[in-house]
Amino acid sequence: MKNKIVPIILSVFGSISLFLLLLTASNAINSIPSVTQINYNKSSDIKPFTVSKAVETDKRINEIYVGEPTLSFCAEAKETEVRENSVTPVLVNERFFNNYKIDAGNFEKNSAVISKDLALKLYLNTNAVGKPLELFGKTYKVSAVYDRSDGLCYDGKERVYIPYNSVKNYESFEVSEFACKNGSQSAVAFTQMKLENYYYTNLAEKKNVINDFIKLSMLILYFVFLAFALKLRKYLCKKSKAKINYSLETNYALKSVKKSLKSYVVYYLSFFGIPALLIALFIFGNFGIYIIPSYIPYNNIFDIPYYLEQLTKSVNEFNRTALVGNLFYIRLYHETFNSLVHQILIFLALSFSATVSWFISFRNVD
Repeated sequence: MKNKIVPIILSVFGSISLFLLLLTASNAINSIPSVTQINYNKSSDIKPFTVSKAVETDKRINEIYVGEPTLSFCAEAKETEVRENSVTPVLVNERFFNNYKIDAGNFEKNSAVISKDLALKLYLNTNAVGKPLELFGKTYKVSAVYDRSDGLCYDGKERVYIPYNSVKNYESFEVSEFACKNGSQSAVAFTQMKLENYYYTNLAEKKNVINDFIKLSMLILYFVFLAFALKLRKYLCKKSKAKINYSLETNYALKSVKKSLKSYVVYYLSFFGIPALLIALFIFGNFGIYIIPSYIPYNNIFDIPYYLEQLTKSVNEFNRTALVGNLFYIRLYHETFNSLVHQILIFLALSFSATVSWFISFRNVD
């Protein structure tokens, strides 16, 4: 029994740690917006849209399609300094913050949205709303302060978001990213344009794939819990049944129930309650998996080269997005990768402890 204590403790600790890690990853993924991003491909020979062309395209889409306009864009200016702090001004339209579910406050023509870190450096306080900010030779007023964990500064840049039409000669700035809410008319119209110098990333689809990873990990945890629960059920039923049988040898059934009520309760709760709990957990655990159609071959589900090809495409896509700075996509994979590394380490630790325990018990038998 002593030889089994160490792997049991490690298994419980590992399972709890993995569960907490998955919760952290889930919270991070839930903060990813349900939008389609259209990022400029820096390796393209075709120049990106200018802000003036982006505004014109948005206007045309709104004239043709009925519904709430959701097309947003941003154009990064050259890095500059604000009170000896390096910042990257980003020109955006008013829908940018709606698409990414970020409170921009009263975002008017001379407003600016900054990070908490920059607010601390400039004003020694994160409550910087209403404070003045000198940029491009004019004074802006801070309308909101965002947290860097929102994904807007995940690559380390200190971004300051300002209205595109607040900057002189804004028409010539190059647009690095568009975004549309999934399901909107703007998304339908813009994705149909199929711009060769931009590539499209549906973050909602990527979230579903990562959620599958989390659900599979939770399913593994469920089976670990299942093994412990069935072991506990066997132990409790055996112990309580032995007490019931002893009671029945000296008492009638009714008197035995009165004298050994606790044993009867433990037996029936263990016998019926634990399986019922396990079934309920499985039913309400929501282990359903979403599979993107393009990931599955149409004619042969055992086509291994096809899966390897899709995996290679996914890796190449991530490398490309990392190079051009798709912040939300980078964050999505970063959180998942961290969770995966922790799972591998926990698995190796449990495997090692189980192997050592088995080896010690085997030697004791000899």
